[in-house]
Amino acid sequence: MMYILIALYEVLLVSGVILVKLGGVINAGIEQGFFNLHINYLSIIGLTLYICSFLVYQKIITAFNLSVIVPILVGISPTILLLAAFLIFKEEIGNIQLIGISLVIFGVMLINIRNSKMSNTRLKNN
Repeated sequence: MMYILIALYEVLLVSGVILVKLGGVINAGIEQGFFNLHINYLSIIGLTLYICSFLVYQKIITAFNLSVIVPILVGISPTILLLAAFLIFKEEIGNIQLIGISLVIFGVMLINIRNSKMSNTRLKNN
């Protein structure tokens, strides 16, 4: 169940952010000096998906161990967004970003290993 909720959260979050960016790229909105706001149907759909991702996030953090789930979500989301930006918007990924992604993935793996070892220890003790 945890993995389904995480996948749903990530899909909603990444889709929402991408649609908000796509909506901002289309020239329609308010432009006045430093203030620049573009709102169209893509932005509204993206905002709706982003809000839904927040609701799923609330469910996740209340249902699972906070010290494990939040670092995983905080690590996975930027990695997926970086890859989506590369694939959809043709943004460049530099060496520093690649090193950062590698460290994040490694950290998420360490958290999962620690969590599975703790779960196995609890099962043996019961």
